[in-house]
Amino acid sequence: MLAEALECLQKSSTDITDPYSSFGRHIANELRKYDPHTLALPREAASCKLNKLLMLPRGPSLAIRTPRLPREPVR
Repeated sequence: MLAEALECLQKSSTDITDPYSSFGRHIANELRKYDPHTLALPREAASCKLNKLLMLPRGPSLAIRTPRLPREPVR
């Protein structure tokens, strides 16, 4: 039993702890609050958002820009 505890501690110390994994753990903890029937709604919403993001062009110089309204001509 002590060997299992030591193995668990060693595994957890080598886990990636960047902002992405921290956010993923946060989302997982929030999803655990739902019962299996209700869980389908937030999972579907998250999947839809992720799929929309995956369709966006990627690159360091690309930013999401809001369209500007045309200016009124100066008289």
